[in-house]
Amino acid sequence: MSSFRDLIVNGVALANSLTQPLQVDVTIQSKGVVNPYGDPTYVTTYTGKGILVRESSLIRNSAGAEVKYKSRISILGSVQVTEDDLINFTDSDTTTNRIVAVAGLVDPNTSKPYLTKVYIG
Repeated sequence: MSSFRDLIVNGVALANSLTQPLQVDVTIQSKGVVNPYGDPTYVTTYTGKGILVRESSLIRNSAGAEVKYKSRISILGSVQVTEDDLINFTDSDTTTNRIVAVAGLVDPNTSKPYLTKVYIG
């Protein structure tokens, strides 16, 4: 008999394979060191695929503030993302996008996400 965790893992794998045609290339960059001019530098922490949904709505960020987002990318599998990170995806005009909120479903045994939703402002 499968556990609930196995059911979720298998469901995420199935969703990943079924949504391949809908997925766009995604790059997430996290803040690195500050350069001598006081500007933050960024390092790529994730390169992969995500499901892009263009919609406009409100969501609460980690600070509890209500923020507006213009699209959302769902990343199936384990990826660590914060609201301080930047995101690029192939469907955009190659501009860097600001992350306004992050949500998802986390494995309670490993603390790694099964699914991460990245809300873009």
